[in-house]
Amino acid sequence: MLIDVSESMTRYRDPWLDARKREETIRALGGDPSVTRLTRLEQVLQLLSRREVALLERLRERHQVLLYTFGADVRPQALPRAGEPPAPLRIDPPPPDLASSTQIGTALERVLADTAGQPLAGILLFSDGGQNLGPDPAVAAQRAAENHSPIFTIGLGDPHQPRDLAVANILTDEIVRKGDEVVVQVALRQRKYEGATVPLVLRLGHRELGRVEVRMEQELEVHSFSFVPEETGLFRLTAAVPVQRGETNRTNNVKTFNLRVIDKRLKILYIEGTPRWEYRYLKNAILRDKSVHFACLLTDGDLSSGGEGNVPIYGFPRDRKELFSYDLVILGDVPRNFFTRLDLENLAAFVEQRGGSLIVIAGENHMPWDYRNEKLAEVLPVLIPAFPEQRTFLAPFRIELTERGRNNPMLWLAADPAESERIWSQLPGLYWCGLTDGRKRGAEVLAVHPAIRKGAENELAPIFLHMNVGMGRVFMSMVDSTWQWRFATGDKYFYRFWAQIIRTMKPQELPGADAFTRITTDQNSYVLGQRVRITARLLTPNYQPVRDDFARAEVRRQQDGQIFPLRLEPVLGAAGTYSSEWQPPLPGDYRLSVYGYGGRKTEGLRDFNVEVASIELDDPALREQPLRQIAGSSGGSYVPLTEVASLPERLRDASQRFQSRLEHELWDTPLALILFSLLLVGEWVLRKWKGLL
Repeated sequence: MLIDVSESMTRYRDPWLDARKREETIRALGGDPSVTRLTRLEQVLQLLSRREVALLERLRERHQVLLYTFGADVRPQALPRAGEPPAPLRIDPPPPDLASSTQIGTALERVLADTAGQPLAGILLFSDGGQNLGPDPAVAAQRAAENHSPIFTIGLGDPHQPRDLAVANILTDEIVRKGDEVVVQVALRQRKYEGATVPLVLRLGHRELGRVEVRMEQELEVHSFSFVPEETGLFRLTAAVPVQRGETNRTNNVKTFNLRVIDKRLKILYIEGTPRWEYRYLKNAILRDKSVHFACLLTDGDLSSGGEGNVPIYGFPRDRKELFSYDLVILGDVPRNFFTRLDLENLAAFVEQRGGSLIVIAGENHMPWDYRNEKLAEVLPVLIPAFPEQRTFLAPFRIELTERGRNNPMLWLAADPAESERIWSQLPGLYWCGLTDGRKRGAEVLAVHPAIRKGAENELAPIFLHMNVGMGRVFMSMVDSTWQWRFATGDKYFYRFWAQIIRTMKPQELPGADAFTRITTDQNSYVLGQRVRITARLLTPNYQPVRDDFARAEVRRQQDGQIFPLRLEPVLGAAGTYSSEWQPPLPGDYRLSVYGYGGRKTEGLRDFNVEVASIELDDPALREQPLRQIAGSSGGSYVPLTEVASLPERLRDASQRFQSRLEHELWDTPLALILFSLLLVGEWVLRKWKGLL
């Protein structure tokens, strides 16, 4: 028997908008309407304690009963011993870490593991069905079916959703540079507050960054803020809306986000073949930002002049150490013969291993055509055709954003997404684009040609693409004339477009980290009960992947200094990359460190926080359909509360009878030997007496 003790079962009280379910609950618990004011767990305990049901006592007449409670974890509970007088079942209030989530799949897997090799008549599951973390219960239900162990699910609660307003997410870069513009998107989610206008406030620490009135027209509304950080350090962004009348969950109206501001100048390397117009305007745009270290190289120019940036360069960096010192590399229409094979290998490693960013701008002569079957092609997001294919148009075409492109701040030309989309629709058209054999799997197409289709999938030809490659990222443009957007609007949209591309593509650098060591987590913030996915990338001083059997890391809880050592295992197919999962035991702020090459410890590589936020109360309604699916997949059934008393008759008799033979050696038994000896002596005496001897 499994009883759900998650927060939605132990703290939440249903609004009972469903009259049918309310009446069913009242009848099942004896007819007193006051039972609807109980928590769901209290209703389960009252139901099991009713004499008319006597479920535990009747089950124990024919079965051995195991009782578990579950939420974020599974915990066995003691039952009175057989023969003891029946007493009402009691379950103590669960601790916050146990109640923080509902993991039905974990609970079912635990029961199947504990009873492996034993006949299991069935599993009784009392829950509201609100699975929100952990493995899919459908997998465990299938295993139960294979073991002929049906699952009977009993649903608790009101299936209607309560009213709720929540800060759903904060989206921004986790590491930003002092003096750069930072764009923050805040998503609000509402349920049954359509048309309401609510004040949204964004703060950085105690400083208010912005306040806006948001009208809730859709289920999800997104608003953008922007600011320029003036101090370095670790800060907490907080987005908040006031609690609304009628809200049942008052814990999700505030959300936080860890933001680190660093004082490090961005270092860019731009390599171009000839001084085409795209190069001229983009180079000037980058030079306008005096905070950027900018090395700029024309391959058909005089390399001895030191280039055209604000940092001198006299040729492509020939060793990894020099190349890896850059944050971002821009490749234009550069001929293949400018690079050695080692240069291209280093460029690929710059993205995959160093975690650098690469921006590639196609051209009419060389890029990407010259690089088919080269190492560089492995990190590009497009499939390069065997022969160059490009189109020059008599009439201009206008770039068309995909759904992903419209929702990606990288391509927003205004703070308001709707206004940005209007601007895109009015930009001057272009006359040339390069064509490929389509995108690679894993590449994100942000913009397309409105009419030309290419590739095996016959998709619209990609114009702007983005792809994560190893530890780094690649952005590719298949047009070379975005400078034409300057007509009628000046530099405004051309500069904004490329500034946002460069800002978004900036690699995340952390204080205490270096080019040899990086450790990341899959999220910035977690709810207590969630597992943290940790990934480390380790290089030797020669920029080669570390190939140790495992890597060591540690997590420090900032509030009390507790240290938790971790062992990271190698990731198959990703040399120098190690990974592990860890579940924080307590809420608080945590800091990750890792031991790199030669056991050298790098401090403070990653900060994240763990909150006792209520994902349980975000969506507390009874999920009857998933419970029916779990039961049906296992060969069991969904049981209404009014039919719980019939459960003992539904369970099959899983007991098994065995016959065994016990053999004893008589000669090893003294009594048998004495009896046998007396029998022989008696026969001899009888024969002697009768004269037969």
